[in-house]
Amino acid sequence: MNLIDVSIFGIHFFLLIILVALLSEFINAIFGGGHGTILTPFLLILGFPPLSIVPSILLAEAVGSILVAIAHHSVGNVNFGRNSKHLKMAILFGITSIIGILLAVIINFRLPQFYRVCRKIS
Repeated sequence: MNLIDVSIFGIHFFLLIILVALLSEFINAIFGGGHGTILTPFLLILGFPPLSIVPSILLAEAVGSILVAIAHHSVGNVNFGRNSKHLKMAILFGITSIIGILLAVIINFRLPQFYRVCRKIS
């Protein structure tokens, strides 16, 4: 199933998903979180597989975070200049986030194998 092809679902379905995504991102911008919490159950109810939902939401949040960081830098709320404290913190958070993502992916793909082993033991 090709999720990019609008004809699979119809234009109304496609517009509904865009509207809910914009609304959840708006709530995320106001409260500082909640985009994935709102959008994930909605997409699950609509029948999208979790392995499609999670990467899509993570990508949307990553792009949104980068754009917000650029906006904050441009208005002077943070300074991402060379050797600045804010840049060092962003790099540290980025590296630790990448490590966390890699560990989560490894655990996610190992869980089915772990459960099969546990069933054989018990």
